[in-house]
Formats: sequence, structure tokens, C-alpha cells
Amino acid sequence: MAGSPVPRRLLVATLLALAVAGVFWPILGHAWQNGEDLDLASLITHIQQPPVKRVGVMEIESFLPSKERFALAMRMNNLLETRRLHLQLDTQVAAYADAVRERTSELREAQTLLQKG
Repeated sequence: MAGSPVPRRLLVATLLALAVAGVFWPILGHAWQNGEDLDLASLITHIQQPPVKRVGVMEIESFLPSKERFALAMRMNNLLETRRLHLQLDTQVAAYADAVRERTSELREAQTLLQKG
């Protein structure tokens, strides 16, 4: 189907993905060349304020404007924060489940003693 149109959402998503990939590689290359350790926090910071001025021959601001870089950094940060909160909630749920099991066991023992006595 050579003439079928590409859905606009797919086209925009593809172009954004290519732009993001275009920003990641220069950041990773810069860190590699300078012997920098690049964790997720510094990667997000570098997305907002890239250590490079150009992607290929284009100025970074033309390639992916600061507003879009900020939005990307916010999405990545939100994804990481959501995961951290999810893990924290899992830990709390497990602690509450243990406490409930312990208290239930105590109450059953007390009930058994009351029925005997």
C-alpha cells in the first residue's frame, strides 16, 4: 500500500523519538570522551542543559528546543519518581501485612485461651 497515509500521531511520535535519540548520543559521547560517569540524574540534567552545542551540524536549540528538552526531562524524572514511590509503597504494604498477620495470630491465641478458660 504505497499510497496509504501515515497517521499524524505516529509520525510525530517517530520524529520525537528520533530527536530524543539525536540528543542522547551526543550527551553519551561527551561523557565517554571526558571519562564522566553518567547516572540517570546527570543524564536528565544533561538533557535539560546539554554539554554539547550542536547535534551534527544543527544547533541544539534548533534540533530540540529547550522547552521540549525540559518536557522530556520532566517525563523521565516522573517515570523514575513513580517507580521509586511504587517500591516504597510495596515495602510499606509488606510491613503492614506482616503486622496484620502478627496481630491476627495474637488475637487467635487470645481467643483460644478465652475459650479454654
